[in-house]
Amino acid sequence: MKYYLGFIFLLFACNHRPAPVVEQTDNAMLRTLDEILYLLNEEGRGTEANLRLDSLTDLVHRASNAAVPAAWHRIKSVYLMKMENYDSSQYHIKEAQRYARQISDTNLQLLDAMSQEVTLLTTKNDYISALAVAGNVYNLAKRVDTTQLSVVCLRMAETLFRLGQMDASRRYMLEALTNAITPALADVIRRSAMGAEYGFPPDQIDSAIRFYEQPKNLKMPRKPFAQAALLYHIGNLYAVRGNVQKFETYLLQSLYLSRNTPFVTATIYRDLAYATSKTGRLDQSDRYLDTAEAMLRDSLLPQQELGRVFLQRADNMKLRGNHQAATVWQDSATIHASRYNDQQALLDADQADANLNRQVNERKIAALDASNKANLQISQQRKIILVVVIVGSLLLLGIILLLFRRRQLQNKVRQAHLELSLLRTQMEPHFLFNALSVLQHQIARARNEDASWYLSRLSRLLKITLLNARKNYVPLADEVSALDSYLSMQQMQSDTFDYQLDIYEGYQDDDLHIPPMLLQPFVENAIQHGVRYLQDRRGLITVTITRQQHTLHCIIEDNGRGPAAKAAGQSDEKPSQSTNITAQRLEILSRMSRTKATLSVVDKSTIGQSGVIVTLVIPFQ
Repeated sequence: MKYYLGFIFLLFACNHRPAPVVEQTDNAMLRTLDEILYLLNEEGRGTEANLRLDSLTDLVHRASNAAVPAAWHRIKSVYLMKMENYDSSQYHIKEAQRYARQISDTNLQLLDAMSQEVTLLTTKNDYISALAVAGNVYNLAKRVDTTQLSVVCLRMAETLFRLGQMDASRRYMLEALTNAITPALADVIRRSAMGAEYGFPPDQIDSAIRFYEQPKNLKMPRKPFAQAALLYHIGNLYAVRGNVQKFETYLLQSLYLSRNTPFVTATIYRDLAYATSKTGRLDQSDRYLDTAEAMLRDSLLPQQELGRVFLQRADNMKLRGNHQAATVWQDSATIHASRYNDQQALLDADQADANLNRQVNERKIAALDASNKANLQISQQRKIILVVVIVGSLLLLGIILLLFRRRQLQNKVRQAHLELSLLRTQMEPHFLFNALSVLQHQIARARNEDASWYLSRLSRLLKITLLNARKNYVPLADEVSALDSYLSMQQMQSDTFDYQLDIYEGYQDDDLHIPPMLLQPFVENAIQHGVRYLQDRRGLITVTITRQQHTLHCIIEDNGRGPAAKAAGQSDEKPSQSTNITAQRLEILSRMSRTKATLSVVDKSTIGQSGVIVTLVIPFQ
């Protein structure tokens, strides 16, 4: 039985079908793999097939269609199983299944790969595992490809037979016959069943006959050649039990159904000759033998069957008592067998020569393949070296550019700090000049107490200024304190305005830092050019500071004369230059902090009021 199954599953392994929609190159690759599989199944050409298979490894795994690597791994597993390297074969079968499942859970590639796993497990005598996988293959074959179902059922029957589950094995054998698509396949299934059951004890033979003769089982195969195979098998079971009449009855039924299958028909005629000779109908036996011999001589059917016909003729002559003729037919059978063996020997010799030539070619191919692999490896190494050199050069160039860019940025930051320090040096003398002018004015008027108080305020203001002289950023609380000191000093001088500082709650606890002396110039402008010379009302200066996410919003508002009055000639004071200086400082601050710092001045006469609103947006740290 195992020899017929081996033949069937060898054909089954060859039954590879490419996926229905693939790229043109993938189709060509699948055709190449088919050629390698057929080459692998030829005697003595396994090494050549494996070399060709290995040469395609890289191309196969770059294919866009998963059917290509699935087929490659499945064929690789066939080669390794022939080499009895079962562990590696199992690995490639699993890889074939993995790639096949990338296509879908129901496709021919997956069916072929799982069937190959059943073959491997059966070869390893792991029948329980083989049965479990075969059950999955059976279910998949029903959904994917019913043409392969007969082979799958035959494998299920073999596995169950090995496990001693005879009734289940026979059911799958019947289903294999039912799904057989050719007479040749049906005959192979019949021979497989014969090989399994002919060695059974009489009680098990009787059990098999009772099983197959059940009406539902007799009607199960619907194709004539499948019915003929089943009847032929039942007849042979009766022959084993010595029931020649039943044997002949089933043979005649099988002969009628298989009349279009020459080889099966010739075999049945030979067996009918045996059955009729056992019942003493030697003339009828001779007629059956004449028909079988004619069919065998006039066709390309296996000629070793002629030897069996000659042996049956010899038996008939012995039964007639004609021993001389029996000897002649016995000698004819021997001569025919000898000629057949000589022909086979010649064929084997030719095959050996061909194998020798193939081995020589395989060695040449192996040497050429090794040379190509070495050249390919050298080429790949050169490419890797070139890529490393190019990447290294690009990295070095990138590092140089980054360092150059970093140096440029450092220079720009350093330049910005220098410009900012220069502007501050321009601004601080301007403020100090104004303060000393106020002090001089008070001393000149002999206002000593006021001058003393003013001087103490000025000293505190100068102290804060000197402490922050080398700092680019000062605490917000210090800047507010300095602004309060400055406003109180100016208020004492003229006593023409009031002021109000409205700072957001908790500013003294915040660790916020801003550039120094940004608000003071606009407060000074509000005093000098806005509220100092008011006569009809008392001036008011309001400083409001609120905190946003990354900036402080500062508003300085007065109710003074405003720019329109100055333009009309109400004052001959020189306008302060501090506004321009502060605008430049804010521009530099924007570049350094990468946060927008803005300045806006609004004349309140545009909204029907007098005075100015100055708004600053200052980034803080």
